[in-house]
Amino acid sequence: MSKIKTNKTIRYNPKLSWELWSSVSSLAEGSGHIKIRLSDAYEFHLSYIDPDDMPTDELKKKLINTQSKLTKKHTLSTNEALKRMRLKTCRSIAESICGLYYGYSRFEWNQNP
Repeated sequence: MSKIKTNKTIRYNPKLSWELWSSVSSLAEGSGHIKIRLSDAYEFHLSYIDPDDMPTDELKKKLINTQSKLTKKHTLSTNEALKRMRLKTCRSIAESICGLYYGYSRFEWNQNP
């Protein structure tokens, strides 16, 4: 048996790119407290992203980690869980969302020179 390494073909995913960009935009441009903006970013954008659509395993793990932080308390809605969350944690989640977009756009840039 040969040891030829096969790679999964990665195609540009406009929906994924749009949802990541929209989540970052809602964090940056949204009105209200960071907890409200995080809730909007998750409910309207991040919740629609399937981790399997991420092009690398590293980005997939980061997305799963970010989504699990926002839905950690399954008995509460995202809004209620965010209201009880510390501000430092909210900032960390916002930074990880921006990092997801940066990582994805950097990957896309490297794939399409």
